[in-house]
Amino acid sequence: MIAPPPGGLRIEQRAADSGRLVLELVGDLDYDTAEQLGEDVLTALDTPGLTALALDCAGLGGL
Repeated sequence: MIAPPPGGLRIEQRAADSGRLVLELVGDLDYDTAEQLGEDVLTALDTPGLTALALDCAGLGGL
């Protein structure tokens, strides 16, 4: 597992298989980091040949 940045959000991109992409979220998703996620999702959606995008939220911090 990727170590989360202190008080931040790390987003790692990995290919699952042909045409599929996973964004792995590690750290804290909140008001301060939501824009980063939105930008990374929009960038991922521009990937040529993309047919599916998944968000892996297992690494998000809890309250």
